[in-house]
Amino acid sequence: MGVNKPFIPFGGKTLVERVTEVLSSVFTEVIIILDAPPPDKRYSSLQFPLFHDETPNRGPMGAIETAFHAVSEKPLFVVAADMPFLNSDVIRAMVNASRQYDLLIPMLSGQLHPLHACYAQACRPAIEEMIQKNQLALHFLKDHVRAHLFPESAFRKHDPHLRSVLNINTPEDLERAQLLLM
Repeated sequence: MGVNKPFIPFGGKTLVERVTEVLSSVFTEVIIILDAPPPDKRYSSLQFPLFHDETPNRGPMGAIETAFHAVSEKPLFVVAADMPFLNSDVIRAMVNASRQYDLLIPMLSGQLHPLHACYAQACRPAIEEMIQKNQLALHFLKDHVRAHLFPESAFRKHDPHLRSVLNINTPEDLERAQLLLM
């Protein structure tokens, strides 16, 4: 899009403010993983710990690896900073369902959503190995850990229109999302 997406204004806040607000309502610890420095100076106004991606240019896989190092022994709930309609009830339902799996990932309309998923620390070795082999597609992680697909029916109980996984990649996506606010 040519702009720093987390700081796009949306519904009276920036995208990253919307995301962190929802996450803060569910979790006591919220962290932000940034691309390689220098980051946008606006990040310093956020009240969350910032970590620079330890393995730059590895996309979300590298960011998740960095997050595992940042939180030590805790599981992760991973989202992107450009998801304006996160739903705290969906997140809670997923976290509650994730306890017996290494990876809980929603399968919605036939598509996996690895950037709205629960990752246990047991995923860490597989992620590190996949990064070493330059296998960076997150959806393949499910083949290396005890994974479970969070059913669409369970997701829709809390988010009937699946808006939680909507993200902003293009100006058209932003325009469509803004229409949903009305």
